[in-house]
Amino acid sequence: MAPAYRYKARDQSGKSTSGMVESESVDDVARLLVFRGLYPTAIDETVPSGEGVGAGVVRLFAYVSDEEKIVFTGQLSALLKAGVPIISSLGALYDQADNPRFKEALKQIKQGLEEGLSLTEAMGKSEDIFSGIYLAMISAGETTGSLDRCLEYLAGMLKREFELKNRIREITLYPKIAFTAVVTAMVILLTFVVPRYAAIFEKAKLKLPVFTEALIWLNSFFQSHWIIGVQLALAGFVAARLAISSDKGRMIFDRYILSLPVTGDIILKISLARWSNALGSLIRGGTPIIRALAISSRTTGNESLTSMVNLVADEVAEGGGLAEPLRRHRLLPPVVAQMAASGEESGSLDEALFQVSQFLEDDARRSIRKLATYIEPAMILGMGLVVLFLALSIFLPMWDITKMARGGF
Repeated sequence: MAPAYRYKARDQSGKSTSGMVESESVDDVARLLVFRGLYPTAIDETVPSGEGVGAGVVRLFAYVSDEEKIVFTGQLSALLKAGVPIISSLGALYDQADNPRFKEALKQIKQGLEEGLSLTEAMGKSEDIFSGIYLAMISAGETTGSLDRCLEYLAGMLKREFELKNRIREITLYPKIAFTAVVTAMVILLTFVVPRYAAIFEKAKLKLPVFTEALIWLNSFFQSHWIIGVQLALAGFVAARLAISSDKGRMIFDRYILSLPVTGDIILKISLARWSNALGSLIRGGTPIIRALAISSRTTGNESLTSMVNLVADEVAEGGGLAEPLRRHRLLPPVVAQMAASGEESGSLDEALFQVSQFLEDDARRSIRKLATYIEPAMILGMGLVVLFLALSIFLPMWDITKMARGGF
């Protein structure tokens, strides 16, 4: 049975009406209402009595979750596709929102639009909710007049990233528990056990294995210099944050991220998929290629790639097509330049860029699935090596002492 949706709408004369319909999605409900000559202002799936108890309670530290942003983006796309004006769409989503932080942000966005701001500018006032990549995609959609399509792509992108985070969280749950247990055991050993055994080993005048000497050294450092270690770690963290916050530091960090084995390649493909989709949308909307490159460069989410796209724009501005400058940048997969060349020859560069986006996204998804199969066993292996190190450090000397007591030497 299809889910039921409650709706509020206005007819062509502006009269308010409400009701309930059964349909497969919010998108279908919006289309149905528009077909009936109604303009929806709120669409909400009904829930059984008792659900949502406590909804609307203001949380002290409210934040907007990934799920809320995914639902909002998808619903806004559906309403715009159905022909609902942007301000009315935001009003409908404001009425549906339960999160007080998100509700306030939607109110500010709606007010910004009513004051004449673009959607990108209005959303930009809530940077803690909408990332730079999100805003860049919205800007591309507004520039081309295809905001609904960009929102649909953005909702799918956010959903895939959210599913990836959950998958990694599930895969690493057991190793994280094991790691916590091992670290706890190591702290207990270094604090209480090792000092006692170190005294025994010293009295026995044994030649200690390398493992044991390393463990005793760790114990000595932990007992005498742990405050310095904590201070150095905090100082390093603060220094890294400050360095990354600068333009040059961010560029170096982003370039390093792309150079990482396996994960760097995945990040590159995801970033380029986002960029090629935005560029294709801009070109299809009639935006000149130079301006399209400038706008789409902000969707990469990586300063190194943004700089590269800007260099490509400069080369295109000097004359020539897009494919040749792309081919000269070794950072890019060859398929990007090849598809761009094919699109330019056939006069369908926008379609070629959409195909590049889909290809890179599918390739990145395959790489992620492959990587996921290695994460858990790798972490378990690492924990096993730590346990082996601790066991050998303690039991090898104890075995030697036992042999001495039995006259083994």
